[in-house]
Amino acid sequence: MPKKIFSGFLIFFMMLFFVQKANAEEDSFSARATGMSEIKNLRYNSGSGRIRIVLDVTKKIEYEINFLENPSRIVIDINNSWLSKNVPREVELNSTAASKIRMAQFDKSKVRLVIETSAENNTFYLPGGEFGGRLVIDIGADAEKPGFDEKVKDDSGEITVDKPFQNEPIETEPTDITKVPDGVPNLNSKEKSNEDKKAKKEAEKKEKEEKKEREKREKEEKKEREKKEREEKKNKDDKNLKEIDKKLNEMTTLEGKKIAIDAGHGGNDPGAIGPSGVMEKTVTLKVALELEKLLEAEGAEVIMTRRTDIEVAERGRKATDIEELKSRCDIANEAKVDIFVSIHADSFTNPASRGTTGYYYSKGSANSRKLADCIRSALIEQIKTPSRGTQPCNFYVVRNTDMPATLIELGFISNPIEEALMNSKEGVQKAAQGIFDGIEDYFG
Repeated sequence: MPKKIFSGFLIFFMMLFFVQKANAEEDSFSARATGMSEIKNLRYNSGSGRIRIVLDVTKKIEYEINFLENPSRIVIDINNSWLSKNVPREVELNSTAASKIRMAQFDKSKVRLVIETSAENNTFYLPGGEFGGRLVIDIGADAEKPGFDEKVKDDSGEITVDKPFQNEPIETEPTDITKVPDGVPNLNSKEKSNEDKKAKKEAEKKEKEEKKEREKREKEEKKEREKKEREEKKNKDDKNLKEIDKKLNEMTTLEGKKIAIDAGHGGNDPGAIGPSGVMEKTVTLKVALELEKLLEAEGAEVIMTRRTDIEVAERGRKATDIEELKSRCDIANEAKVDIFVSIHADSFTNPASRGTTGYYYSKGSANSRKLADCIRSALIEQIKTPSRGTQPCNFYVVRNTDMPATLIELGFISNPIEEALMNSKEGVQKAAQGIFDGIEDYFG
C-alpha cells in the first residue's frame, strides 16, 4: 500500500477514535446526571444573630450531617447530586452566626457543603420552589442542635471530612469534533470518499438508535422513580408537613397569645344611636365577632366579654354601670390575657364630626399607648377615616385592667357617612381587619 494512502487511513482512524471518546464522555455524564439532583443555586439571609442558607435543587435529596471542631464547622454531604458551574464555590458571610460557606463536588455523585460556624443548626428539606426542592439550613441561637453521631468514612475506614475540595464541577466541556488539527487533511471536504460518507451515515444511524434506546430507558427509569417517590411521599408527607407546620406556627406572631375583646355596651344599653337608627352595641358586636375569627386563625386564644346582645354583669339589667364595666375587666384579669381591646363608636351633637381615636390610661404603661397607637393607625389604613390621634383617658375598662389595654372609637356613629360605613358588611370586615393588623404590629 502506498505510504500516502496508509497515512490517510491512519489519520482517519485517529480522528474517529477521538470523536467516539468525546461522545462517550459526554454521554456518560449526561446519563449519570439524569438520575441525580442538580444543585442550581445558593441563597442566604442573615440578621439578629442567625442566618438561613438555602440550596435550590432539582430533585429530592438525601444528605448526611457532621460537626467538627478546630475549627468549628458543619459538614453536609448531599448524595446523588452534582454542582452547577453557576453556583459559587466559596462565600464570605458578614454574620455572627457563621463566617464562611464552601462548596465542592466531593466525588462523581456527592456534593459537600462546609459552613464555618460554632452555632446550633437545624437542617431540613422542603419540596417545591422554583427548581423542584430546597435544602434549608438555619444557624443561630433559635436553631435546634442535631445529633452528630453520623460518621463519614473513606475506603480506608478513616474519618475524612476534610478531603480537599475540587474547584471544578464534574461536568466536562464536550470535545469539539468539528475542529481539524493542524496538518491533518479536512475529511469533511468535497473530496471525501464514498466510504467515509457511508461510515458517517452508519455512525449517525447508530447514534440515533442509541439515543432512542437511552430516552426509552430514561423514561422507564423516570416512571419508576416517580412511582417510588409517590409511595415515599404517601408514607412520609404527613410527618414532614406536621414538622413544617410546627416550625411555621413557631414563627407566627400571634401563636399562643391570649387576647381579650370587649364589644362595648349590649343588652339594655344600646350605646350611641346614629341618625338612621343604627345602634353602637350592634356595630361593636359585629366587629368583635369578625375580629375573633381572624385572631383564632392565626393561633391566638380569644377571650370575649360577650358574643350576643346581653349585659355582661351577673345581675343583668339590674346591674349598675360600674358593675357592668367591672365584670368586663374581671373577665380579662382572671383569664390573665396579654392585651385587652374594647371596641366602641363615638358620637357628638354635631353630625359633621368624624374620625377614629385610640385611647389608653393616662397613668398606665407605655405598652398601653403603643397598643392604642398601633390599632388606631392600622384601622385608619383599612377604613380610611380621619385620624383623631392616640389620646390619654381615664375610662374604667382601661384603668382597671392588669394588662396593656386600649379603648378604640371606630368612628362617629352620629355622622351619616361613618354610620353607613360601620353598618355595612364591608365596613365591619375592614374594621376587624384593621384592628387585627394593629394587634399584629403590636406583637411584631
